[in-house]
Amino acid sequence: MKNIVTILIAVLILTHSNAQHLLLLRDEGMSKLSLVDTKDNSVKWQMDVPPGRDLQLIGNGSVLIGTANGFEGREIETGKKVSEFTSMPGTIAVRRLVNGNTMLLGLNWEGKEGIVLVEINKKNEKVVIVTNYCFSQQLCFPLTGQH
Repeated sequence: MKNIVTILIAVLILTHSNAQHLLLLRDEGMSKLSLVDTKDNSVKWQMDVPPGRDLQLIGNGSVLIGTANGFEGREIETGKKVSEFTSMPGTIAVRRLVNGNTMLLGLNWEGKEGIVLVEINKKNEKVVIVTNYCFSQQLCFPLTGQH
C-alpha cells in the first residue's frame, strides 16, 4: 500500500459584512485547493491544482498559489484561475511582494548554485536574481516592517 503524506496549508478568511467564516485549504499531497464554510462545514468548491507549495491572499478577492513551474492566481469565491506563470520549472516557493512583483525561490536553479531568488514583474520579466540569499527557505521572505 502506498503511503501518501498530505500537508495542508490553510488561510482563514473572515468576512464580517456577510458573516461568512471561510477556510481556504491547499492539500499539497493530493494537489487540491478547497474553500470550506466553517459555519456549516460545507465545501463551497474543491479543485485539482498543479503540484507545488504556498498559498497567499493577495487582495481583490484573489489568492496566489505556488506551483512546481511558477504560480497561479485564483479567485477565492469561485476558484477560477485568473492568471498563471509556468515558465520556471523547479520553483519551490512564491510570494507576492508589496510592489506587485512576485518573488520565486529555487535551489540550484536558473543556472545558479545554492538558494536562488528570482523577482519577476507584472509582465513576467525577470528584474532581480539573488543567489545564496539565506540559509533556510523559511527565513527568506520578509515579514512586515523594516529590515
